[in-house]
Amino acid sequence: MKTAIKIICIVAVVALAVMPTTAVAMRSSPDAEFERAMKKGAQARLEIRVVDDEGAPVSNATVKVLFNVLTPGGGEIVTAATDTNGVAVAEGKTNDAIRYRVEKEGYYKSEDGMDMYNMSHRYDVKGGRWQPWGMQKEIVLRPVRNPVAIRIPVNDWRTAKDMYKWLGFDLLKYDFLPPHGNGEYADIELRFDWNGKRFKGYEGIDQHIRFPHKYSGAYYVDRSMQSDFKDVYRADSNAVYQTEFDFYEHPVYDKKGLMTRRDTKELGSSRALVVRSRCKMDDEGNLVSANYFLLSNLRFACADDGACLIYQGVFNPTPNDTNLEPK
Repeated sequence: MKTAIKIICIVAVVALAVMPTTAVAMRSSPDAEFERAMKKGAQARLEIRVVDDEGAPVSNATVKVLFNVLTPGGGEIVTAATDTNGVAVAEGKTNDAIRYRVEKEGYYKSEDGMDMYNMSHRYDVKGGRWQPWGMQKEIVLRPVRNPVAIRIPVNDWRTAKDMYKWLGFDLLKYDFLPPHGNGEYADIELRFDWNGKRFKGYEGIDQHIRFPHKYSGAYYVDRSMQSDFKDVYRADSNAVYQTEFDFYEHPVYDKKGLMTRRDTKELGSSRALVVRSRCKMDDEGNLVSANYFLLSNLRFACADDGACLIYQGVFNPTPNDTNLEPK
């Protein structure tokens, strides 16, 4: 009996000895540090390298970094300048996100940022510091070159009431041709395929674009989303200009008739269309002149009175001038 009591006592003493150690381990675990950082914040250090669009470092650029803290009046802005290697260093406390904006005379401003935690990724915390300590980020400053193109005023959504018909559209006037609007030249033709139902019985909408004139067309370009100037400087006159484009939104329903998702094809905000239009030919049918546009943020929608579109555009009024950098 005494032996049994001794064994129990020894086990109890061992258990007590282990418990504090386990508690300390829990308090210093990566998850525990991360939770503390999300509540009270942790220090972060950024090394931001600023380059131009050819990859060369940009010195003496001003970098403003917001270390955001989700508390009343939280957050701080740290300002730094890039050195001869184009690098600026900033430190601050955050429990949410970091945003930074870069500017220098003669360049378009650029901005970017990072969330310390989102659904797909989180940064680790060690010793009260976000890891890696000295995160390296690169951002591009695009130089101002020769802004001559004009911006097409964004008026409002333009509505087509006739479905399943090709309608002429003037990109410069931002309107359909008569009798549907006051446009004067059909840079493109649009056709909306839609049954007119927005809710019950909605089967989706298809939007078709075609270029009716010889040598007219467009091609896709990627946009520089960090920069205030997001688009290409010039159109490529030797590019392959596509004459037809199709976009759509198709709902997918379950067996109960509930929409589960939408299958879409759209231009989106990260791409643009470089357009060649208003082409003139010589007597032998060879292209002698054209005007160039850039269309971005092209969107379509359904409304009570018809199908609609809206876009942002840039136009160079000088024939054969491919410069698309807006004033």
